[in-house]
Amino acid sequence: MMRTIKINLSFALILNGIAIILAMVGTLSPVWGALVHNGGSLLVVLNSVLLLSWKYKTNSDEDRNPYVGKLVSNQ
Repeated sequence: MMRTIKINLSFALILNGIAIILAMVGTLSPVWGALVHNGGSLLVVLNSVLLLSWKYKTNSDEDRNPYVGKLVSNQ
């Protein structure tokens, strides 16, 4: 989950940073800048859809062995 969030944040910052630099130089027009920004937002949302299938990790030791984490007497 955190990996997807970090990837999305990094992608958006890098894309917008490049677009701002290109706009300052005069290579990127405002219309193309808006399209790049909206396209980047769309890719972030589509990548976030992967989080819908994310599930919590279970403690696999307790699933396999019912005595893990429990006090058992030797009687």
